[in-house]
Amino acid sequence: KLEDQAVHNSDLQVHCGTLFFEPDGFSPLGEGFTLTPSLIHPRSMGRLRLVSADPDDKPVIEANYLQEQHDLETLVNGVKFVRELGEAMLSRLATSGSRGEEHFPGAKVASDAQIEEYVRKYAGSMYHP
Repeated sequence: KLEDQAVHNSDLQVHCGTLFFEPDGFSPLGEGFTLTPSLIHPRSMGRLRLVSADPDDKPVIEANYLQEQHDLETLVNGVKFVRELGEAMLSRLATSGSRGEEHFPGAKVASDAQIEEYVRKYAGSMYHP
């Protein structure tokens, strides 16, 4: 059951924003809320490499996001979990006369393969690389 898996999976944290954001930016798009599943302890490892001894030279950063299948599977399940959570929140709002619908990834992104494609497109680091 998704709820059990997400609750007991210490690799997943859900961020709840009180504004409606697009998936690849922080431009508020209107009234709503945003639920984002985030990996806390990803297994994929990136690298930071110095290109010279000059402190003004920028390092090379290779993030290697989602190189481990576990990370991808956790985020796919995280998207499913936040969808269930969002549906529950919207159902509760509907009792007060408010209405809403999922915008991202949207109803057309339904299969695991489609969710995986969405996660691969939009996964990134939060706050810092």
